[in-house]
Amino acid sequence: MPLKDAGAVNGTRWDLFRTLKKTGLPVETGSGSLTKFNRMTRGLHKTHWLDAACVGKSTPETRCSSFFPPLVNTGV
Repeated sequence: MPLKDAGAVNGTRWDLFRTLKKTGLPVETGSGSLTKFNRMTRGLHKTHWLDAACVGKSTPETRCSSFFPPLVNTGV
């Protein structure tokens, strides 16, 4: 039962990836270990939005600042 949610997320993420690729915009994925490596080498703390900024090989070498919070959509 605990893996039910993980299976749903895995299936959904690949559908989302394929859909985003169709836009023609640059899209990339990365492993959890690469994301952690990128975050740790840049001295960033663990948050979902900083992990999202550190996914993949295109993560900038310069340290992202955690002083700029993410844009949050509080609308419907």
